[in-house]
Amino acid sequence: MIEIVVATGWAAHLLHWSLALATAGRAAAQRTEWRREVAVRLVMLIGITTAVAAGPADRVALPAAVTVIAVVLFLAGHIFAIAGRSTLGPAWSIGTRPRAGAEQRRTGLYAAVRHPIYAGVFLALVMQLALLQNVAALALLLGTIIIVPVKIAAEERWLARCQDAGRIARRSSHD
Repeated sequence: MIEIVVATGWAAHLLHWSLALATAGRAAAQRTEWRREVAVRLVMLIGITTAVAAGPADRVALPAAVTVIAVVLFLAGHIFAIAGRSTLGPAWSIGTRPRAGAEQRRTGLYAAVRHPIYAGVFLALVMQLALLQNVAALALLLGTIIIVPVKIAAEERWLARCQDAGRIARRSSHD
């Protein structure tokens, strides 16, 4: 049963990601970012499939209330990530480089959390590990702990450069 919940949560998440990608098309990433970003999604899909397929062997039985809380938080993580992606709308990209002409979001989820998509995925992965308790779920979480800070740092550098350029452009237009 837990495997079905986990598979359904990821299916909804990946479906939303795919629809956002179809809407954005080629503008979703810089030419050099496609291979890396698609490789990350492929590794995630393989990891999720492996984690779900591993089944219930050798799990520590969780109390029913803990299982319910973990399922709710797992699904909330996906909802949070989907809402974050939806909030970005046409500004969403799969790469670490924000879309050309997109303004930095500071409203909605982005007013409370700097990177709600990453936060939601992280929450879902932590809860997935609690629910599935297998090596594949642990590997996905560890991979995320390694990759996401690198992506966030790249995004922050790009946003800082864009903000600096915007300040320069605004000052020049007022001279």
